[in-house]
Amino acid sequence: MIVEQTQGNLIMKPPQRCHVVEGVIGTTASCPQNIGCNVAFCNQKCNALLQICIVLIIGMHPLYRTQCGQRLFIDPSARIEIAQPRIKPHFSLQQTMHRTIQSQYIRRPFHQLLQQRITAIGPIGDNQCRLLVVSDDVMRTHPMKLSQSSFKKTSVVARILASKRCITKIMNKPKILWADDEIDLLKPHILFLEGKGYDMHTVSSGRDAVDSVKSQDFDLVFLDENMPGINGLEALAQIKQLKPNLPVIMITKNEEEHIMEEAIGAKIADYLIKPVHPNQILLALKKNLDERRLVSEQTSLGYRKEFMQIGMTVSDKLNFNEWKEVYKKLVYWEIELDSAGEESMKEILETQKSDANRNFSKFVKDNYGNMLKQTGDEGPIMSHNLFRRAINLHLDGDLPVFVVLMDNLRFDQWRAISEVMQERYRVENDDLYLSILPTTTQYCRNSIFSGLLPLDIEKRFPNKWSNDEDEGGKNLYEKDFLEDLLQRLRRDIKFSYTKITNLEGGKNLVDQVPNMMKNKLNVVVYNFVDSFSHARTDIHIVRELAEDEAAYRNVMATWFKHSPLWEALQWLADKPCKVIVTTDHGSIRVKDAIKIVGDKNVNTNLRYKQGKNITYNPKEVFEVKKPHDVFLPLQHLTSSFVFAAENDFFAYPNNYNYYVNYYKNTFQHGGISLEEMCCPIAVLSPKV
Repeated sequence: MIVEQTQGNLIMKPPQRCHVVEGVIGTTASCPQNIGCNVAFCNQKCNALLQICIVLIIGMHPLYRTQCGQRLFIDPSARIEIAQPRIKPHFSLQQTMHRTIQSQYIRRPFHQLLQQRITAIGPIGDNQCRLLVVSDDVMRTHPMKLSQSSFKKTSVVARILASKRCITKIMNKPKILWADDEIDLLKPHILFLEGKGYDMHTVSSGRDAVDSVKSQDFDLVFLDENMPGINGLEALAQIKQLKPNLPVIMITKNEEEHIMEEAIGAKIADYLIKPVHPNQILLALKKNLDERRLVSEQTSLGYRKEFMQIGMTVSDKLNFNEWKEVYKKLVYWEIELDSAGEESMKEILETQKSDANRNFSKFVKDNYGNMLKQTGDEGPIMSHNLFRRAINLHLDGDLPVFVVLMDNLRFDQWRAISEVMQERYRVENDDLYLSILPTTTQYCRNSIFSGLLPLDIEKRFPNKWSNDEDEGGKNLYEKDFLEDLLQRLRRDIKFSYTKITNLEGGKNLVDQVPNMMKNKLNVVVYNFVDSFSHARTDIHIVRELAEDEAAYRNVMATWFKHSPLWEALQWLADKPCKVIVTTDHGSIRVKDAIKIVGDKNVNTNLRYKQGKNITYNPKEVFEVKKPHDVFLPLQHLTSSFVFAAENDFFAYPNNYNYYVNYYKNTFQHGGISLEEMCCPIAVLSPKV
């Protein structure tokens, strides 16, 4: 609808063309590129009195605002879905308005004035919302005298729901070029596509197609393979030289395999065999032009359907196996929404992840001690029984086993890396195990290779265990621990242990892999991810490179694809072997500081503290006053442990603001969260 003001009244006129967009409470109702939306602004003249026009979408939190010289387009059939809480049908317009405006902290006098001048469009249904338009003369009666500049400063202005890229104008039709020497016979197809909203242009030769691409901009090209003059493949090569990213769909009667291979090698977008049906053409267009939008819409819809189910599950009393499934779903939707560009839904997911971490932290606080005391195959797989329960059984076969432990690898980062690995490997099993506390290399990795909890390591290897106060490396005896573990498991096998801490070590690994095939077990510890995490904290440019979880995940995938580790694994992909990928712990992006006071001997980790005379708020942490109860060594008789949960981190009162700002939004580990404690372990075999 076009909303205009005539003699103080608001009237609606149908626009030439509008599209519909869906939105959810508290999120962005966005439109993909090349698509219009049901709320769009254009620079046409309008009544000067309509200087500021506000559209309140009832049930949806923020406001739309236009300025002078703009019209508002609203599709009369627009249905905007509303997530919880829905507007109940018995709510009156006044009650609904009161709720919406109250949420924006608008003063009551202004709220009353708005009610007097509201014009409502459409009914409020169970899944519908009401669009309300407020004219400028109402704004001028407000005691704050809102001008265009002061308007921006008031609390009335909230986040704009519509994506900035799609509210400026209604986008043009997709422009398609079709080159075929029998183009006249394809007139029905052309008319069909024009009726579907495509701007069709036709030529009858490959030369004309190249000239058209050179002189005009097209969104996609249909190219016949067999044409007089230069054929389709020759025209394709020239078009790709002119515009490498222009999608080209090859259409041919020729079903010879070498033609298909040559066309695919030239990076065509699709390959169709004549005769083609109009719907077949339409499907190819949607696949290449609308795929991102369609994927985005379906991804958003899929998450919305599962949103309530995940929320209800998180609130239940879960065991660790159930928490694993919750976390897998959250990571799945995190990656899917990121790939689909659904920024608005990602905000909702972040909130749901925070709720999940809050409840998971309660689960750990209530059950951690009991889980450690479970023996045999009871209870969850944890750091100290990971080798015995998840790796040892693969040593029974004839194939050499390669265990790759990537330090500080989060589950979402593993999922990104696994997409690269699946080019050459089949994933036989992809699971999660529970890391012990503290979630640091010193405790977790020593526990993995020794098959013991930290207190038991100290008792069995008193000269090889290092406490937080001790100087020197804390993981210097992992090979000795592993050898002792294999003896206890009665594995009389030849094995190797390799730790990679730099690029030179990675290159040496590539050279050593062929010799490792002679061993039954080969353990490779790769430290890049943990090193990058620490560099991200200390080096500003690295922090910008991995600003958030999605960027961090993509950086890890890019690094892995070009790393010596992947080069070594590709060599193994051509050989009969078994590859197990795991980690010792993950990390979480910390946001909220917790004040803590301790002496100079308290450790420096931001997610857990160990020492004596530590002062803190017990309600904000998981405190372990008797470390032996959770199989942790004692530094002093009065030592205790405290762990930060969710996305909290510890900060001392001295220079508090400086250190809070410095460490906020950095990735840390040592505490309690799904990201730190739910660690991936995957079993893979080569595709040979």
